[in-house]
Amino acid sequence: MWRLIVSRGLPLAFLYLYMSSGKNPGGLKQFHNDSLGRFNGTREWHKGKIISSIVAVLVFIVFIFYNNRRLKENAEDRRANLTYTIGVTGNTHHNFKSSKPTVEYSYKVGGVKYSGLEHIDSKFEKTVVANGGRYYVEFSSKNPSNSKLLLGYPVPDTILNGAEHGWIYMPGYSDRR
Repeated sequence: MWRLIVSRGLPLAFLYLYMSSGKNPGGLKQFHNDSLGRFNGTREWHKGKIISSIVAVLVFIVFIFYNNRRLKENAEDRRANLTYTIGVTGNTHHNFKSSKPTVEYSYKVGGVKYSGLEHIDSKFEKTVVANGGRYYVEFSSKNPSNSKLLLGYPVPDTILNGAEHGWIYMPGYSDRR
């Protein structure tokens, strides 16, 4: 096994381990076909598995492309119609989809309550206040559900309530429009 890692590289070693484990993901017939585990050198391609693997990869790529485009459009909409309000944090979650934990938050605009999830960057993990922390939320005035919790900008204690339809500037911070 070590000779395989040194001579052929780590990816081939993992391929060898995966193929010899009894699973057959990529359409290749297993390298060890006889009962003694001897290498017989046969490789057989199965069209159905290859085509379904290619389709699955293409669907994944389309999903990633669509999701990135949607996120960029939301960010551009928030930037064009930038408004601020006060958001209150809820529970934090450690999601299996991402290595970053997330925090729930809610805010009101025009009497309507909105909620969202925000990833907690590593620089805020130890300082974020869950369950009642007050932070500014930037949102689009045309689509208030399009929002982002600004964990780097906690609301000062001197500001008790948010404006009915939000602010065009962030009270207490001169560096944010």
